[in-house]
Amino acid sequence: MYSMPIHAVPKPGSQKLRLVVNHSMGEHSLNSMIPRHLIAGSRLDTLKNLGDHLLALRGVHRPSADLVIWKSDVSQAYRRLPMHPLWQLKQIITIDGERHIDRCNNFGNRGACWIWTSFMGLVAWISNRTKATPSFVYIDDNFSAMLANVTTLYKPYGQLFPADQTALLELWDVLRLSHEPAKQVFGRVLEVIGFEVNANAMTFTMAQSKQTELLAGLQEFTALSSSKRLPRHALRRFQQIAGWVNWALNVHPLLKPALSHVYDKIGSKTQLNALVYVNHGIACDLDWFCGHVRNSTGVHILESMDWDVHDADVEAFCDASLGGLGIYFPAIGLGYQSAPPTVAPPAGVIFYLEALCVCWCLHRVADLVRRNGSVCVRRIAIWTDNENTFHIFSSLCAKPGYNEILKSSVDILLLNNFQLRVLLIPGKKNIVADTLSRWRNDIAIAGHSAKHPGSTLLIDPDLSPPDVPVYR
Repeated sequence: MYSMPIHAVPKPGSQKLRLVVNHSMGEHSLNSMIPRHLIAGSRLDTLKNLGDHLLALRGVHRPSADLVIWKSDVSQAYRRLPMHPLWQLKQIITIDGERHIDRCNNFGNRGACWIWTSFMGLVAWISNRTKATPSFVYIDDNFSAMLANVTTLYKPYGQLFPADQTALLELWDVLRLSHEPAKQVFGRVLEVIGFEVNANAMTFTMAQSKQTELLAGLQEFTALSSSKRLPRHALRRFQQIAGWVNWALNVHPLLKPALSHVYDKIGSKTQLNALVYVNHGIACDLDWFCGHVRNSTGVHILESMDWDVHDADVEAFCDASLGGLGIYFPAIGLGYQSAPPTVAPPAGVIFYLEALCVCWCLHRVADLVRRNGSVCVRRIAIWTDNENTFHIFSSLCAKPGYNEILKSSVDILLLNNFQLRVLLIPGKKNIVADTLSRWRNDIAIAGHSAKHPGSTLLIDPDLSPPDVPVYR
């Protein structure tokens, strides 16, 4: 038997208090008995999933089709699930000397989210299989979108709902999942996981008040102490900050590099109350994030990224060697080559140079567009033969040594409203860029002429390193 700590805390939005249990308090807390690796891997749906669904609906129906967002909520969520009897013995609450057993799942339990999402994932699977009702799950919220004029009556409430929402509520009734009328909502504009979603304007919006609160929280997290040193925070606070930034990525998806140093710092740590220093890399990354958020409207416009390379406005090939970097624009017969930077990481030099070359390519495209104002460029396709480079640009996630490259690339994308796709190509098909990086210009010119008869490759050599950040 184990008696859990219990506290009274203010209830949000009221003057009342509520009782909570603490599964993390003490050296031998309940959460310390749950290995993290056993409950890792639970994933929640995000606005990206909803956005992809909205774009798909626009593709199936006419662009002007009237759409609605719907959202349904299970009452009491986690508390609806019973715990294993052997775990219930650890969930003892002591009040006035009397012992009481808490038999249900708790919000403070380290495994609670994994247990609940596993259950709701099964419910969503049943819904998709039996009702053909596509919906997405974020904790206790189920949400989706559909045509506004397709409604059906949900008899227990005596109310018309979007047909898919009615089907889901009927399934919940079969499974005896409790819900309340006030939590079943729909509309052309609806708040989903804290953001305003407009189904017909195709936008996600972060409220100005929430943006202000986010920026203030991040600035406080990195603020210098009275002795002008970067602060320390409990590991728990680091995790909260990471979760907060992750939430904001729903409307700022290109700002993922902001968490590189945070994850690197806390990745191997497990003691939630242990103090951890904010290092220079974390402070710089979060300051970069705040700068972009501060200058944004807080509105994310849904646009399809599912475009083919043949739809690209600019197509380029990149390669790097220990002797230099090479960029090749086949459509305009232009090549760039540069000596490598003098500072590069001691390990993984080629990977660093390959990634740097893609970043440099974006800078060169932006420069070409500025010099020729009549050219409209949105979609850029860049080919690389380096798999690591492909992965970091596809995920926008990299270790700290390569993160400045991603941040510089994102700066260019946001400043110029570019869409970027980095694609993988076999090395043997990347001959022109490869030979440019090795200063074998005769072979590069011959390779271009073979594919584009009558066209001459113009090579612009730049003996100085690319004007992008290097490894620090």
